[in-house]
Amino acid sequence: MAQIEMNFDQAPEPKPARQKRVVVFDVETRLSAEEVGGWDNRRLMRVAVAVAHDSQDGKFKVFYEEQMNELLSLLKGADLVVGYNSRRFDYDVLGGYTSEPLAAVLPTLDVMEELEKRLGFRVKLDNVAQNTLGVGKSGDGMQSLRWVKEGKLDLVRDYCIQDVKVTLDVFKHAVDKGELSYSDKKGNKKSVRLDLDLEKFYKRPHMNEWEPKEYDAWYDTPIGRASDRIEKELIFSLADAKNWGRVLDVGCGTGAYSIELAKRGARTTGVDGSERMLGWATAKAAKEGVRVNFVRADAVRLPFPDGHFDFVLSVGALCFVKDLEKTLLEMRRVLKPGGTLVVGVLNKWSPWALLRRIKGLFKNTIYDKATFMSPPELASALARAGFEVRMLETRIFFLPINSGAYLWAAAPFERACGLVAPRTGAFLAASAIRQ
Repeated sequence: MAQIEMNFDQAPEPKPARQKRVVVFDVETRLSAEEVGGWDNRRLMRVAVAVAHDSQDGKFKVFYEEQMNELLSLLKGADLVVGYNSRRFDYDVLGGYTSEPLAAVLPTLDVMEELEKRLGFRVKLDNVAQNTLGVGKSGDGMQSLRWVKEGKLDLVRDYCIQDVKVTLDVFKHAVDKGELSYSDKKGNKKSVRLDLDLEKFYKRPHMNEWEPKEYDAWYDTPIGRASDRIEKELIFSLADAKNWGRVLDVGCGTGAYSIELAKRGARTTGVDGSERMLGWATAKAAKEGVRVNFVRADAVRLPFPDGHFDFVLSVGALCFVKDLEKTLLEMRRVLKPGGTLVVGVLNKWSPWALLRRIKGLFKNTIYDKATFMSPPELASALARAGFEVRMLETRIFFLPINSGAYLWAAAPFERACGLVAPRTGAFLAASAIRQ
């Protein structure tokens, strides 16, 4: 038998940690918003030139329209994709070349979005670069479009490369120094702290997050369609808005209410803690041709100034927040005095609540972490947070049986229970005014 000599004095050399692959990119389009019928049609604007800086080899890589599959492959292979306004512009433009909701599947750090969370408003890249680095962009988007029309793609390429260089330097400064500078409307230079925990951005969506596709699929079932119709009728009757103004949808999920609000003329912002949900919502809004500002945020730390919104909505999300009191107080903070809050929750006094708890004894469900509320509990929570409750109603009295025939037959039962046992519907909603 061969002898093996073991040397315990020397530990094996540790393998060096793999460097994270960071891709910084920018897109220049062939068509303007005006040419495609407005900003809501960004996916129709077509790519003229895209440039990406790849930290793996330190090179700036140029992609033309026929090379979009290569660009998408590069982005999907990155540990982090960095851009400036990438969520609301670049990803939407690239949506014309893929069916995937890029914001949902790519680990993304949008520097403009992070600044907006701290400031409550958007700041242009040139403004930030001039005040932070002392250098600015080499042109603007309108000049780039003129070059495209003139066939001068080499100038568009050079401009896009410079844009990516500036974005890369701004990103590095924010990471290294923890702050960026900008000038306000009066020309005053100001600094803002921007603590970027890159580990948080590196993480891709986890399997324990709600799956947007499955979440939306429920609304394509007979019971999902019936529930959605009844819930929306109640929510919008409680809202009773003639002029929406600025609206915040807290816990917007896949954007069902945010998109509906935008269709009704509201200047809508939807916030959610799930990148995956927001990516799905962004893709849905683009497909519907409406403009919604989707922002990733914690419900107890909303990135908006005091009294910023005329109307605040939250349907379903309050049942899953970790701190109901802090969430309601934060919603009150961003709502203007006299503004309207409408919330929808799961009713503790409904047969649905009992059945969901029984089901949870035998298998894991999303409702294991949900907090059901009775009408008095919801009214009390709103009052403690400084709201004056105006109306409180419940709907959905039929049993959770997923059958079109049953739901049709149960329509009279739904109406009767609304009269006989009005506090026992599965869906509990309230409207309140900020005092």
